[in-house]
Amino acid sequence: GCMCLVLVAPLRLLHPLLRALGVPNGLLPVDVCLSLWYYSVLAASGISLRFEGELAERDWGSTCGIIVYNHASNLDPFIVGCACHRLAPKQVGKKVLFQFPFFGWMLLALGMVPINRGDRTKAARTMNESVRGIMRRWGRSVAISPEGTRSRDGQLILPFKKGAFHLQEHTRAPLLPV
Repeated sequence: GCMCLVLVAPLRLLHPLLRALGVPNGLLPVDVCLSLWYYSVLAASGISLRFEGELAERDWGSTCGIIVYNHASNLDPFIVGCACHRLAPKQVGKKVLFQFPFFGWMLLALGMVPINRGDRTKAARTMNESVRGIMRRWGRSVAISPEGTRSRDGQLILPFKKGAFHLQEHTRAPLLPV
């Protein structure tokens, strides 16, 4: 986390220039470093990815949308980041993750979105404002688990909460299921 803050976060200053030169989101310096981080965390966890079937064939191109995924493991955001690396999605996560020294600071430096789940009104406002800015200003996708949390007992899917769907209604962006 500390290396990211010191070395990678300043690279964000290059993004406006690189965007003006036509460099797509997934190839901007911070996005490349983020993809490397995703793959490194999975490799350190002993996980290698191979996508088959519909996901491997799916090409959303430069579609800007709301990536929705099942959250059964703490590694799911990393897997989604790898699966959708061309879209360079920003992740929505619970605020407490952003409060850890270095790790949380890194998440903020990488443009991830913290949500205070204890206050629904504030969470909805924060999510709508942050995500709208990410999508409209930067043309980026956002990844969110509609369950709002991960399964604690290994159950494959939990009941969906309204956040991802309110977000879709608010932004009119397509839902991109993974």
